[in-house]
Amino acid sequence: MSLRSAELEVVEYKTHDIGHAVGRLIHNFAKYSGIVGTEIWPRMQFQLLSLIRDQIPYEVTWNAEGMEIKFSGFLDPRPRIKDSQLVYESPEPSCVFFEQPGEVSPLVRTHIGRVTSAIAQEMQEVYCLQAERDPLILRFPKSLYSKRIERFKVIIIEPARTDIPQIFQDAFKE
Repeated sequence: MSLRSAELEVVEYKTHDIGHAVGRLIHNFAKYSGIVGTEIWPRMQFQLLSLIRDQIPYEVTWNAEGMEIKFSGFLDPRPRIKDSQLVYESPEPSCVFFEQPGEVSPLVRTHIGRVTSAIAQEMQEVYCLQAERDPLILRFPKSLYSKRIERFKVIIIEPARTDIPQIFQDAFKE
């Protein structure tokens, strides 16, 4: 077995603030967008807000006419190389908007794009979310939405190899 060390990041988020922002995002789409399918989102939000409140790892995808929105948060830390060190970083909670242009007419697609951009800009300005494009992603930055970030040095133990031929495995059983 070989041993290596890494840094593990554990983040405790301000779940009330994230839940409030996600609730406002859902409300804005349902009330102001005019996009078919978003009118039912407020009835579906309680389960999502419960996952956020309890800081349970989740990935939830909702559909509407010409678009899909994927909410994800509190997922397991992901490995990254930072300053030549292995670091397991907790990904920031996010909302990703996917256009589904083949489903709707160009006029509806333009409307969806404009409404989504306007709501995303409002969320960015009011809730200080970070925005990225292609696809549109709204992230809850750790610097603003975390209660506490802890980093630990951990030892990584390499798992036993399973690709050793059976004849060699039998030789070592005795």
